[in-house]
Amino acid sequence: MRIVLFYSETESFNFFTDRLAEELKARGHEVFILDYLQPRSQGAHSYQAFAEFAVKKIDAVICFDGLGSREDMFIELWDAHEAVVVNILMDHPLRFH
Repeated sequence: MRIVLFYSETESFNFFTDRLAEELKARGHEVFILDYLQPRSQGAHSYQAFAEFAVKKIDAVICFDGLGSREDMFIELWDAHEAVVVNILMDHPLRFH
């Protein structure tokens, strides 16, 4: 499977993202981590690198607290790829309206 995860300003989310990526790669999956805070930067986690990754089908997306699952641009992309989106709620449910 080809799976997308995200880095954000929340250090604990990034820690969990790294652990998930390690395990998914160990199980033979192809993983891309998009740096949500610096998407225009150059490098392995940039939007440019993500655009290259997204040329092929994306099977799944894993995000925390909706980051990467609520934005119109991403919703359209995930729909186009028919990707399964897993949103892991980390904060208390009363925070989500």
